[in-house]
Amino acid sequence: MKRILSLALLCSTASIALGQDSDPTPLPKPTDHPEQKLPPSITQEQMHDAEPPRDPIDVQNWFGTSLYGFDGCGKNKQAIKDAYKDANKIASTDGVKSDIDWNSNAALEFLGPPALNKKQQPRIQAVMTNMETVRSGWAPRPFANWIQARCDDPRKICTIECPKALEDEDEARTRAYSINPSELNGQDWPYINFCPPFFELKSLGDAVKDTSSNSDPRTKFNLENYITSTFLHELFHIDLAADSVKGTPNPKIRDLKIRFYYNRLDGSERLSNFYKAYGSLYAKILARFVPRVGDKTTGYYVQRNDDNLSRFALAKYIEKRIGSYPFLPQVYWRLDEIQEPNPRPNSIGVAWENDPEHGAVLNLTDATIMQALPDENGECPTGTNLGEDDYEAAAAAADEEYPSSYLDAQKEWFEIIEQSSSSGTCKLNVTEIWTCEPVESNLYATVSIADANGDVIYSTPGSTHSPGLPINDASPLELQKGGMKETLKIVGEHTNDYIQFYYGDVAWRTTTDSGPASCKMIGDNWDQNGPANCPSPANVKKDLNTVMPSRVPEKMINNINNTLKCCVSLVLIDEEELTVLLIHQSVAQFLIEANEEPHEWAFTSQGADHHIGEATVILVDEMEDETDESSEPPDESAPYSRDKYSEDNDDSVNDSAAEMENDNVEDDE
Repeated sequence: MKRILSLALLCSTASIALGQDSDPTPLPKPTDHPEQKLPPSITQEQMHDAEPPRDPIDVQNWFGTSLYGFDGCGKNKQAIKDAYKDANKIASTDGVKSDIDWNSNAALEFLGPPALNKKQQPRIQAVMTNMETVRSGWAPRPFANWIQARCDDPRKICTIECPKALEDEDEARTRAYSINPSELNGQDWPYINFCPPFFELKSLGDAVKDTSSNSDPRTKFNLENYITSTFLHELFHIDLAADSVKGTPNPKIRDLKIRFYYNRLDGSERLSNFYKAYGSLYAKILARFVPRVGDKTTGYYVQRNDDNLSRFALAKYIEKRIGSYPFLPQVYWRLDEIQEPNPRPNSIGVAWENDPEHGAVLNLTDATIMQALPDENGECPTGTNLGEDDYEAAAAAADEEYPSSYLDAQKEWFEIIEQSSSSGTCKLNVTEIWTCEPVESNLYATVSIADANGDVIYSTPGSTHSPGLPINDASPLELQKGGMKETLKIVGEHTNDYIQFYYGDVAWRTTTDSGPASCKMIGDNWDQNGPANCPSPANVKKDLNTVMPSRVPEKMINNINNTLKCCVSLVLIDEEELTVLLIHQSVAQFLIEANEEPHEWAFTSQGADHHIGEATVILVDEMEDETDESSEPPDESAPYSRDKYSEDNDDSVNDSAAEMENDNVEDDE
């Protein structure tokens, strides 16, 4: 006979050993309340030890939902009870248990825009409301509910290890899985089995304390750093918690599988296999894009995928606790926002590019999406066939589906990330190589670049045909990899034996030991005479470490308030036409001529006061001299006319404005 089980699991990457408990002794069902159901194998000791505990005598006061059993859990019993309480706290959050704001950031990112989930909104709210009742003290019915907790892995799911997709990838291990009762499996109540990796996670309180106090916004605002246990995730799978017994009135909540087109490391596009929509990133992908196949809306899928619901609830809870929405990871349009390399530790998320054939292509790598996670039947992912309720992402939902408040908030989030990145430094490790080739082409280098977070974003690939990449004066090395705002240019020079580096407006040499960028040689210098015994000697090498700013300040001031602070008396602002004009042609002339000078012309406030005072004294002296030379009084019949002056110079002012506008366009590009 085929046994039908409702099974769900969640995966991690760790393992520890657990003990086993003895089999319980059955407890007779109560006689004064025969309608009050009991797990058939529960004992009096297990009832006292339940969470919340039950008094076998006082059946009349049995309410709420109790965990019981704890088979094989040993010393980890209390950790399970604490995780249950943490799940209750999240489910009881205002704006989750009732009155969901469908235009809130959390709802938009995990449940999709309102126009695409309107039909599902009542049932999503119903699930959240019922989830809040799965706790002590209250129940939707006047009887107690039970969930068996166990750690003995009766289905042997905890030990499943899928083949690794990449050599450096950790095997994925299950944290927990849940099974609903059915007539065929002989269960009266559901159970959750907790696997060893479950007990390696922090408590909710510790996670909030440790993460919210971090000064790095990539850490503080990343929802994944607040993942404490998978208890709430497992509760959504249980029919009595989701009120989805036999799929009614709410649909059963599972771990849906998704796939999408993505960019490979070699730049080609590929359709991924189906992978479970675990975690904040994949849940947001599911909610951000419209399905490719069928007439089902985004709301149909988010309503049925566990982490879209559980991560939404957690995001609202964390937002309430820390006072800000945890907006990472982000799913964003690559051409509109921050440019980043493919996802890596501490990344802000994933970008997509519009594609006429595929709708959207994500900048995910094989390393990111080839997760070795078992599916809901304990089988490793291999298939590419579209099954019922499996989801294939097509185009992104239009920005018009989102309220302006969300789009504005997203821009502010990226500004937070940009500002935090500007204070860091990138690190370069350069090995300079001198060969026996002609002098104009005999310098090479291998380069490794690490970003401000310490993650390597570029490393020169090995080659059997060349010792490295050319860095000669006629053919310098230029690199701009994902996450680099400017192009890094490296030029080797034989004269005085140095390397010249350029990154945006920042320039430095191997002899530079201070400033925004600097360099330091590692170990001994090479032979100044170059390779010996040419044409077939060993190449000479030397290693260098250099640092450079992770972000070069922008050349153009885009904030009108900053513009007014520095040159309020030099510009005219037309708020109706949204234009900024230089007050006189001489201002444009000064700016242009000053920039052509080889020296710096920036000045301090103190220096400005000095120059203004000096110019005033000179002007007064000149006026006094002119007064002494002429006895005739000034002609007061022709006073200075501001209007006449402005009319005479309208053309020159407008020409200056047009010239500035053209300059700004070039800067933007």
